[in-house]
Amino acid sequence: LKGGKAVATSIGVILGIDYLVAVCIISTWIIIYLISKISGLSAITAFVLLQASSTFFQIMIISHRLAFSIPYLS
Repeated sequence: LKGGKAVATSIGVILGIDYLVAVCIISTWIIIYLISKISGLSAITAFVLLQASSTFFQIMIISHRLAFSIPYLS
């Protein structure tokens, strides 16, 4: 077996931490691989977008919590 073990391990760790981010990374990897047919490029692109996707989901969670924690004035 040659290569891919670090990417698979990283996806497993991210899947354990946050499954939505892992789904985004796996989807990104698949799309880039189908376009370029280069696994390394797919992995690099997916992990570059890791920060963006995790930040997006954190903002969505925080805004959802804020929306339901602030009492509405009537």
